Amino acid sequence: MPKDSQFPNNVRLRNIWQRWLLCDEQNKTFPLRRLQAKDVRNTKNGRRNLSGLSMVMNYMISKAKGKCVYYDDPNEEQVMEMFHKISGSVFALNKYPCCETFSWHSFTMSISA
Repeated sequence: MPKDSQFPNNVRLRNIWQRWLLCDEQNKTFPLRRLQAKDVRNTKNGRRNLSGLSMVMNYMISKAKGKCVYYDDPNEEQVMEMFHKISGSVFALNKYPCCETFSWHSFTMSISA
């Protein structure tokens, strides 16, 4: 990631879920799940943010697997199918459950408690 990049903290969960699992052909980026700590070492709070994001995404993946709706190499339609089937349980842990925008910094506190 470029040195001046920052992880977005307040984002729509659906958008970050898509970016975690899918390539962005338009912007020529790979799925965020392929990022490693060394890739974000020059980004402000990069490793901490990547760790928090990984925790949230792994939680969501475990929920999808638990509901037998997880796809290893999903297409866009499958990503949205998974999201719609698990988002309720994920939003229930959010500070504002009716809001699709969340901060994974506070969210990680909920799932690690």
